Amino acid sequence: MKKPFLFFIVLVVIAGAIAVTYFWRLSGRSPAVSTAELRAYMQDEDADLPDEPAVGLTVNDSDEPVLVANAPMLFTVGVANPRANQRATSLTSLSDKIKSLSAMPQTPGTAKRLKLASDDYQKKLKASAFTIGDSTHAWSEALHIVQHNGSTNTPLLFALQGFDAAKPQPVTLGAANAVEATYGAAVTPLAPGSYSFAACLGPTGSWQGTSCSDPVQVKVVSDIAELTPEQQAAFTRHTAHYATLTKDWNKLEQIAKMMAVKDPFFGRISLGDAKFGQQKWKEALAEYVAARAMLKRQNPDLPEEPRYLNERITQVVRNMQDQE
Repeated sequence: MKKPFLFFIVLVVIAGAIAVTYFWRLSGRSPAVSTAELRAYMQDEDADLPDEPAVGLTVNDSDEPVLVANAPMLFTVGVANPRANQRATSLTSLSDKIKSLSAMPQTPGTAKRLKLASDDYQKKLKASAFTIGDSTHAWSEALHIVQHNGSTNTPLLFALQGFDAAKPQPVTLGAANAVEATYGAAVTPLAPGSYSFAACLGPTGSWQGTSCSDPVQVKVVSDIAELTPEQQAAFTRHTAHYATLTKDWNKLEQIAKMMAVKDPFFGRISLGDAKFGQQKWKEALAEYVAARAMLKRQNPDLPEEPRYLNERITQVVRNMQDQE
């Protein structure tokens, strides 16, 4: 059965990300485990998975996006290693043995058994790990967004800008980590109609094949009036997101003020981000504090603290103290 294969959700790095996904969806900020990364983990967990990277793609953070011509377009690609997760699942009994030995008094015999079990566990985990990228080439250099046409892929006919570029270094894809890259265009360079796109990772690091994502079906309309109210709200948020990625703080401020009329929570966060980018710390702090209070009023039972807002508030306070 095809479903998210996330054995290592028990690890703090992923468990924390999943736990606050609800807030990240509310806040419009990307969670530590993004939709694209989760799509990369979508595998048939009953089958014996191949030793290859799995690639996931979203467009404007959706796998069924509706875009507006001449508006921002964002491709987010996640790369994961589901095979390592599958093997980790098979190591449950060995993991339980390690926990049991760790809880025992550490006599020389117990310590030896614990080391043997731990070494065996790590050896089996590493057997399915592989690296992407190297000291001279970032892994993302081997990544390509293509237009999908039936059984063939063709290069895009328009250029994309990369954001948060990966560094030239090897990245190990094991059971507990995934990587992500974002590319975008200031305007959607497509006429109204339906399109299909995929992301492919070519040879990089110890990976010497080609692995492609499932295609994402994209619909392009000519005017925002053709969108549903929910799609219009998402359109505005992605426009704000693009302004944030390009560090166009004045543009972001304009969008945030318009957004605040129908979407005050997102509007306050985006206005806080604009003021943060402009280094107007007091104004940024006021917006973040107001947004956090609004979130808690609207969601009193939210299981996790709003990490993004808390981190931003801490950063702003620190910057204000540095200026004193």
